[in-house]
Amino acid sequence: MNHNSPKNSVQHNKLIKLAIHNGLEGFLVKRLLWIINSHDSLISFPRICQNISNILVLMNPLDKTSPAIQTLNNLAPVLEWVHQDRLNLTQAIGPDFDRQPSGPKDHPVMGQGSKRHPLYTTLWNTHEDKSVGDEYRTLQGHLLIAHVGELLRKNNQADYENFSGQTEWKGFDNSPYPASLAVRLLSEASYAPVVQQLKVAVSPKKFAQSLNILPTVHSRDLLDTLNNLRRFLQKHHGIEEWVLRNRPTAGNSTSGGSPRVTGYVEISPQLIKRDISFADSSDPFENFGATAIINEIDLDHPEQQERLDADLAPDEVDQHELLLIDFNTDQTGTVSANSGAQQRHIAMANQLFPWAYQQLTLSELSGFLAKAVERFTQVVSTKKGKIFSDSEQEIVEIVCLIRVMIFTGSDFERARKTVICLNGQPNQNVDVVYLFDQGKPGRWQLRAMKPDYKTQNVMANSLLDRPRTDFFEFPDITFTDLMLAYLVSHTLDKINPLDAKPTQFQLVRESKNFRQNFLNFLKQIDPSGRVTEHKLSMFLFHRLLEVSHGDVCATSIICGYPHPLARVRMFYSVNSVNELEKLYREAIGDLASQLLKVTQRTNKITPPPVVQNHFSVGSRFCPTYDAVKNSVSQLRRSLTENRNRQIENGFHNQYVLWVLWHFNFSTACRAIVDPYIPVGELDPVTGVGLLADKDDGTGYKARLICIPPFVRTLMASFESYLELVINEYHSVRYSSHLPFFLRLGFRGKISAEPVQPRTVGPVMEPFLPYPTNFHRRFMRTTLLDRGCPGEVVDAWMGHWHAGEEPWGPYSTFSFREYRNQLETFLVPIMQDLGLDGSLP
Repeated sequence: MNHNSPKNSVQHNKLIKLAIHNGLEGFLVKRLLWIINSHDSLISFPRICQNISNILVLMNPLDKTSPAIQTLNNLAPVLEWVHQDRLNLTQAIGPDFDRQPSGPKDHPVMGQGSKRHPLYTTLWNTHEDKSVGDEYRTLQGHLLIAHVGELLRKNNQADYENFSGQTEWKGFDNSPYPASLAVRLLSEASYAPVVQQLKVAVSPKKFAQSLNILPTVHSRDLLDTLNNLRRFLQKHHGIEEWVLRNRPTAGNSTSGGSPRVTGYVEISPQLIKRDISFADSSDPFENFGATAIINEIDLDHPEQQERLDADLAPDEVDQHELLLIDFNTDQTGTVSANSGAQQRHIAMANQLFPWAYQQLTLSELSGFLAKAVERFTQVVSTKKGKIFSDSEQEIVEIVCLIRVMIFTGSDFERARKTVICLNGQPNQNVDVVYLFDQGKPGRWQLRAMKPDYKTQNVMANSLLDRPRTDFFEFPDITFTDLMLAYLVSHTLDKINPLDAKPTQFQLVRESKNFRQNFLNFLKQIDPSGRVTEHKLSMFLFHRLLEVSHGDVCATSIICGYPHPLARVRMFYSVNSVNELEKLYREAIGDLASQLLKVTQRTNKITPPPVVQNHFSVGSRFCPTYDAVKNSVSQLRRSLTENRNRQIENGFHNQYVLWVLWHFNFSTACRAIVDPYIPVGELDPVTGVGLLADKDDGTGYKARLICIPPFVRTLMASFESYLELVINEYHSVRYSSHLPFFLRLGFRGKISAEPVQPRTVGPVMEPFLPYPTNFHRRFMRTTLLDRGCPGEVVDAWMGHWHAGEEPWGPYSTFSFREYRNQLETFLVPIMQDLGLDGSLP
């Protein structure tokens, strides 16, 4: 039988015209034909429509919210019209339109395109055993919901209407034919007991989950058939992953699979939910709805530990992300809606534009603060030597709290728990501390953010690692101490002279109405509603982003805000306390000056000098610059000493490490199997190549790399050397273009061992006892310390989310400019370290 595209199908076109003639919408008919992959000749179409109507009666109580069931219910008038007017339609369209079976076992669609239209064929069936008729129709309903849901997600109606191929239409990531065949097979009377074992009278997702335990059967073929149904349903509901058809392979990729595709998500210990703060729920013009990103934890504990041992972030596995909109924590299952508009909001928010409307300008904020200070002054000016009333003290606390939020980047809860420490004594039990010392400039003590992975520290007797701290201090250059002095004085005056004076106290007293009174205060000072809690807490965050040229990690560390963009990057971030203080001073300095002008104060800002601090904050496992430089020197010296010895004595493996360090330091290649690209795959003039060291086969995370000429020269010489090794040692079988280690085996036999984290570690340990992925954290830190723009470093590391992609359709990222900028910083660093491409 020759098939036509639906667009050119005589039967389809007649049905659409007749529907319009009878007062129905033509687009509804087209949608019905698409979502069930209708036969181009519409064989036995009225019976299929009748069966769908019967299925909906049973499915509606089980599924009330999915887009699939809503779409099908919207098509109910079309289904009813086809069934009731079948005689007239058959006369107008042709006898096949309502073809009847010639006998008990006859199926009109079989042999006429059942593989091309698998669901359509299955929807014709009813169960031979009437006692399980409803159970079987419900089973068909679960298949129908998954089929329709996937097509709605892919939104490929035009593809269907133009498809004229004679084989199956590939409108799905995986074919629905095996699952449709399974349901069709179960319509036979002999399988009625199997249908009865299926728990079909539950929601579609719960039914898919129930198939983890398949019915008891005595046929391996039948079990495989049921497994096909389970896989299709579970893939739709996000329980199992899709495997993309004809997925392109990417060189050096360590992972497979494909992006998670799902219709529902149920929050569980296997999922991480992170709210996205691009919306401001307090501002009616910027309330885009509650939005979150969901990541699946698809690594078991040993796999997570293996990644940590190699110094790879567990989060950096191909991230299967879902976008949740208007998420309600009271629901156990929430529709995951891929809203185009919401995605665009997220893409724009991820670009971290400094001019976004949701941010307050310096003049807006300074004006607001001036009014708040005026209200503060009204309270304290009349209370000299007197105790504040509760309402007056609350106003003082609110104004001080606002300053804490602005000048530390804290949200309401973090700021509310601020502790004021007297006599400048630190406190490391809270996130924000104000070190108050009468007569001296105050200081902020902040807890630094760090990755939440539990990894062992470098051995205590090692002098290689950068010293770390979990707290850092910044000077208060905004005269917050002048306001806190009133609160300190008031608190101390209330204490009985016979009692011991406290050394610290919390900024805000416990009060159940404090938050509401705080919000009311904001409205009193700014009736326009422009100043909100969210904008106050995020002001410093955006200022820091601006002065740091987009370094979201440094910004998150200072503000204590776990920005979603910083989660993976934080794993590779080690920030000097001194550098963070310089950023903070630059971000706050303009506001402090503006505030003095608005309040007409005569105070001059004379911040204390930066005190040298050799500590760093952030991640662990980052050697000092001198430690890496010494390790490179040791490796070079060892290569020279072993140059004329037999290669199995260590020279070969060290030579591999020498080349890998050159390649990794110039490309930021992750610790994967075969972390290398042969010279022949690079552009001979520019050294540009494609690296896919973290990808799922779609190319989303693949990035262009540019290897400096001196490294390419070393790589070419190294590959020639590999050919000599393979020719000399016949027991060594490996590609002559990829590096490999040599291992001395039984009876002195030499064999090749692939380069991977497990095999690199022992070779590297004598020179630098760090995880094999150390170069990514070290080089990211060093590049940023030398002034390399954060955008360049992120592109080099392969760190981006939606809206940040260098290759995005609206991206202004210039690869030529990126390459020139990167080489300006990267090449001098490598050559200074001793990675200069010299041959051993």
